[in-house]
Amino acid sequence: MRVVVDQDSKAYCPTGESLSVALEALSNLGIPGDRLRVENRPPACVGVEPAPAEGPRYGALMAEVGTRFERMGRAAQAGRFGLAEFERGEIEEIFEEDLPKAEPPRESAGVNLAGVAQAFAQTNLPDLQKAIESKDPAAIKRAYALASETCNGCHRTSGHAFVEIPGQPGRPVPRLDPLQQQ
Repeated sequence: MRVVVDQDSKAYCPTGESLSVALEALSNLGIPGDRLRVENRPPACVGVEPAPAEGPRYGALMAEVGTRFERMGRAAQAGRFGLAEFERGEIEEIFEEDLPKAEPPRESAGVNLAGVAQAFAQTNLPDLQKAIESKDPAAIKRAYALASETCNGCHRTSGHAFVEIPGQPGRPVPRLDPLQQQ
């Protein structure tokens, strides 16, 4: 059992100091310190406007997309099509719900990231879905390669060319192997 202590109150505006008092009182009641958890939620005081919530970070969302893209490819390669479709759906949610709220990275000034993201969601994600549903390894490989090229094109355009997405399902995302000298 954990006891969560925070400043979230609808009835009054507790201070940070009141959290200390609450923790001390709980400790005096015999609740071990390792069972107590403090969460930094600001109070929702009556009649006080809450501070605007920070939106999601674009980079963090892209990192999650990369993890899910890799997992989708690995799952498809392993014949785990249900898992592959789940990860594809999670990527779709990020593109539809989270990225539009995220602050674009400063390096990408002048790049229409919203347009690229929308194009990816409307073309690559449906192509990946069809390929996964077909359970055809060649179709999955083609759709995966096209999606990774779209990702890499956006990365190059937005000043993040160093973040490379491999075109083969099952490879780590981002690509970490050394570049071949030509």
